[in-house]
Amino acid sequence: MKLAMLIASHQTQASILLLDEPDNHLDLEAKQQLVKAINGYTGTVIVVSHDVGFIKYLTIHKTIELG
Repeated sequence: MKLAMLIASHQTQASILLLDEPDNHLDLEAKQQLVKAINGYTGTVIVVSHDVGFIKYLTIHKTIELG
């Protein structure tokens, strides 16, 4: 995940990232770094997650809840 976010953050053209449960198997420090990277990303990010604690730290402009 760290490598993917590093690559995405250095793209010259904004694009779409689709992240399915990106915080799985990450320790607290890695989750914090991931939140910072996602929030700093200039393109569109679609995040699928069941972790409400993780989601609340993301800068979200639109939410779709299923279920």
